[in-house]
Amino acid sequence: MRTLRAVYNKAIAEEIIQDDNYPFKKYKIKTGNPSKRALTKEDMIKLMNSNPKKNSRKWHSLNYFIFSYLTRGMNFKDMVLLKWDDNILGDRIVYIRAKTANTKKSLDPNIIKIEPEIQNILNQYPKANDFVFPVLEPDLPPSTVRHRIKNRLKKISKDISEIADELKIIHADKITFYWARHTYATTLKRSGVSTAVISEALGHNSEATTKAYLDKFEQTEIDNTFKHLI
Repeated sequence: MRTLRAVYNKAIAEEIIQDDNYPFKKYKIKTGNPSKRALTKEDMIKLMNSNPKKNSRKWHSLNYFIFSYLTRGMNFKDMVLLKWDDNILGDRIVYIRAKTANTKKSLDPNIIKIEPEIQNILNQYPKANDFVFPVLEPDLPPSTVRHRIKNRLKKISKDISEIADELKIIHADKITFYWARHTYATTLKRSGVSTAVISEALGHNSEATTKAYLDKFEQTEIDNTFKHLI
């Protein structure tokens, strides 16, 4: 239904149809209860300290996963579209999310400080190519870009899942690339960062969207709140 609504909205915007009988004025799509997909900080550190063979597929996959986690859960498409000259500006990564580039939403750029851990990953990739990461080449048709991103994402998720399994991380078989973004948000929440700040960092328009990303606190953390009452 969300896809249908998006298509309908696009058709109205392009004046293909009128909005007189817009079906979503009264009909509201339920948000549901999305499953939480986040690693603990300890498990994330285990992944960061693992050492797949350099330049192997798993090595690249782990770099991409960690890079996403360290850069506020950057989307994989946004990652592979990063260019040295256009997006790596001094000590900052500056980019506009591909997800919102062609919408009416704010096009304020995301600006991320390149901390040493992020720089360490960037240093692994030569500047001989326009793109920071070796996934795309210039002038590829959009269909090829979509196909390559989709296929690479599957491989990354498979690799991260296998590495996590070797490290005895719980739910290793369920881990996908998108867990990096959820883990970033949940780690901040568990560290006491406000939802408002996390929402701003993720580029969300509302805190309600951010809450869907946040994992629930572990029961022991909730139990420990009693000490603040007496």
